[in-house]
Amino acid sequence: MSQRLITPKGTRDFFSLELKKRNFLLNVLRDSFESFNFQEIQTPSIENLSTLINKYGDEEDSLMFKILSSGEKIKKADINSFKDGNLYGFANSLSDKALRYDLTVPLSRFVKQNLNEITFPFKRFQTQLVWRADRPQKGRFREFLQCDVDIIGEKNYLNEVECIKIYDYVFEKLGLPKLILRINNREVLEGISRIMNIENLSEISSTLDKSDKIGIDQVKGELVKKGINTESIDKLLFFLNIDGSNQYKIDKLREEFNINKISTDSIDLIEKIIDTCNQFELKNIELKESNALLRISGGDARKLLNIFDLVVSSQSEKKIVITDELVLKTSQQNIVTYDKNGEYHFDIVSAFIKSIRGSDPNGTVYWLARMIESGEDVKFIARRLIIAASEDIGNANPTALVIANNCFQSVSVIGYPESRIILSQTAIYLACSPKSNSSYNAIKSAQEEVQKSGNLSVPLNLRNAPNKLMKELGYGKDYLYTHDNPNNTQEFLPNEIKGQVFYSPSKNTKENSFRTLLQSIWNGKYKY
Repeated sequence: MSQRLITPKGTRDFFSLELKKRNFLLNVLRDSFESFNFQEIQTPSIENLSTLINKYGDEEDSLMFKILSSGEKIKKADINSFKDGNLYGFANSLSDKALRYDLTVPLSRFVKQNLNEITFPFKRFQTQLVWRADRPQKGRFREFLQCDVDIIGEKNYLNEVECIKIYDYVFEKLGLPKLILRINNREVLEGISRIMNIENLSEISSTLDKSDKIGIDQVKGELVKKGINTESIDKLLFFLNIDGSNQYKIDKLREEFNINKISTDSIDLIEKIIDTCNQFELKNIELKESNALLRISGGDARKLLNIFDLVVSSQSEKKIVITDELVLKTSQQNIVTYDKNGEYHFDIVSAFIKSIRGSDPNGTVYWLARMIESGEDVKFIARRLIIAASEDIGNANPTALVIANNCFQSVSVIGYPESRIILSQTAIYLACSPKSNSSYNAIKSAQEEVQKSGNLSVPLNLRNAPNKLMKELGYGKDYLYTHDNPNNTQEFLPNEIKGQVFYSPSKNTKENSFRTLLQSIWNGKYKY
């Protein structure tokens, strides 16, 4: 009798029709996330066990699919743990890697590992397989696809609103009926655990996550097994059994937190998020085009929602179709106003840069304050400072570019409001620096020459000669190695434009030293 071949428990095969449905859904999700300016990332299926362990709780740790070590590593197994009956410890000693349990912990590892390459707030989505050695049941699998959307690096309630709007947008696009969206807050859960006199939040969180699957009675049973006393369980059940409208639940939570002298900031935040979401549900809104929204907002969630709200509020119809034309018209032809008085975005930026160029730290910090108070993206301001450091200061003070670049890196990590101090320090430093636009003029002149004269030939002595044939053709012949010939006056420009000057040092301390050096090298050739 031949052996019956079946898939491992908790896994499944997909036929062509199922894959088509699956891929359709994934494409809708991907297009929706990208329309909100989220970036897709992927992480390996395998993570180091040290990355995953102790992040979920003991029960979840035991459900990870661990990968058995091979070769010499297997010899490091903890035999004593096995002899002592500590099978969990023994199992962990056999492995140093595991299949990812979810996408959240790998994301944390990804962010920490790539801090220098990430611009914050970091808006990411991820759709990949995860594995859990849970008991498979109907509709539950050990291998399944998980889809995550996150905004990292900025503490702003509008980010939460944006995520909620994404879910709503996806459900609407898929034609799904009205669904219940549940909002949680870890600080609220921590407050409840304090009322229960429980120090370790993980003692209850993993069990609560299963309440919909196993029911309240089994939740109580698991909590008893974990050593939670009856009084604490009753306090928890009080919160779980609060029924009614969102506002009623919020009011009851706030009442209990006040009685127990626990901060209600997290509850206030949830209320604010729900109120903001409700403002967008009054009308039937179709997002047909998003380019103008994304371009004007610059990827900033707060600006995006403000512009979206402006467009929606300007329309009296019940059905609103958001197009690029409507967004541009409502936003005054792509000019984003900074405040209610109608002063324009680019005028403020212009005044800011010209104040730096004019060496006025007072005007500089004033226009900076105007931008900050109006909610400008701190990274946008920092990018402008980098440009100013090179365009208007340049080699008169090369350190300015270093400081401006460090400013951008700093505000990307720190965010608002503390970043305003870093921006102020950098902007004032640039305003007080000596000024030079010689580098700007040099590249401008060189580009104009290239556009006029076209692609002139590289002189033979400057050409690379990687093989014998090229050497025979004269490539690299008569080139003088500068370090061995410090006083050489060989030509580095094409023959057609010999002696042309693009760079003229400005009259400042640093570039005066450049001028002296160039005079000694070129003996009047470039008239330095």
